[in-house]
Amino acid sequence: MPDRRASTALVMLGLSVLLTGCGSEEPAPTPPRPVAWTTVQADEGGELRRLPGVLRAARQAPLSFEVPGRVVEVNAEIGESFAAGDALAALDDRNFRLTLEERRANLADARARLTEADKNLARKRELLARKVASQAAVDNAQATRDSAAAQVARLRALVDLAEEDLADVTLDAPYDGSVLQRMIEPSQQVQAGQTVFQIEGRSDRIEVMVSAPETVVNRLSVGDDATLAFPSRPGLSLTARVSEIGAGAVERNAFPVTLVLSSPPATLRPGMTAEVGFRLQNSPTSEGQMTFIPVTAFLAAEGEQRRVFVIDPESSRLEARAVDIGSIENGRARVLDGLAPGEIIVSKGLAFLHDGQRVQRLGTGTTRFQE
Repeated sequence: MPDRRASTALVMLGLSVLLTGCGSEEPAPTPPRPVAWTTVQADEGGELRRLPGVLRAARQAPLSFEVPGRVVEVNAEIGESFAAGDALAALDDRNFRLTLEERRANLADARARLTEADKNLARKRELLARKVASQAAVDNAQATRDSAAAQVARLRALVDLAEEDLADVTLDAPYDGSVLQRMIEPSQQVQAGQTVFQIEGRSDRIEVMVSAPETVVNRLSVGDDATLAFPSRPGLSLTARVSEIGAGAVERNAFPVTLVLSSPPATLRPGMTAEVGFRLQNSPTSEGQMTFIPVTAFLAAEGEQRRVFVIDPESSRLEARAVDIGSIENGRARVLDGLAPGEIIVSKGLAFLHDGQRVQRLGTGTTRFQE
């Protein structure tokens, strides 16, 4: 019995020592968290901004008659080509011809009266020289002659106007081109100035119209190049040049910008859409280089600020830092303040990190955005 009690006591003592030893061990340190990372990039060439655009002919215009009348001929259909001087449409010319004939007859009668007045004035001057007529008679003859001459000039102007009106009953093409829209039909009554055709000129150039927001227009200049991509023509990439920049906003604080594309391929037509890529000049308020980070490399913070995690390359610990973010384009965000080129930041998974945390950067070699 005493031996059994002694054995039990020894066992209990051993367990007590074992448990005491286990409780005194320190917990194992937390391993660094693996993180995706990237280096803050500098871009001295300017920010790339893409905007939608629409192609249009370099020359296009609405056509209208300069006189009212009834349409008797329509010689052009939508999509048809024409040469300069071709008759596109015509009005009934009967009333214009009658008007011209009447005015020509009136002009002939006035010229006859002027001829008679000239003869009468010559006779009066001859009689005055012979002292048979008075100076008053000569003055009256001169006044009659001057009035007849003024009447001839007035009627000559009316004849010229009637001739122009008669010529205007035919609508001629101002240059080589094609018809975009036709708004008239035979027998239709049209008014002077009413648009009857929308045409485009045949040219080796085509224009691209873009509405640039106020944050972009001040960073563009006439002569800047831009890249063009076309949804309807995958794989086609061209370069256009800025030719005009509007001085005022047209709508929604957007300014019209015109680009010229020289020698376009035949597959491009006015009305097609294009994606226009502008390499923007650094804004006057920016200093030095512009920096960019992936859009996955920052989190929302208080107010309008954003937060990034900067990795200390020596200690591999994180620093939570507030930054100001500008425009976002093609998966990149422009950093206005808070980061310098060359700093290393976490590029993904920021929601699971905290300030001061030890991390392990994934991979080595060339820094790249983690897609």
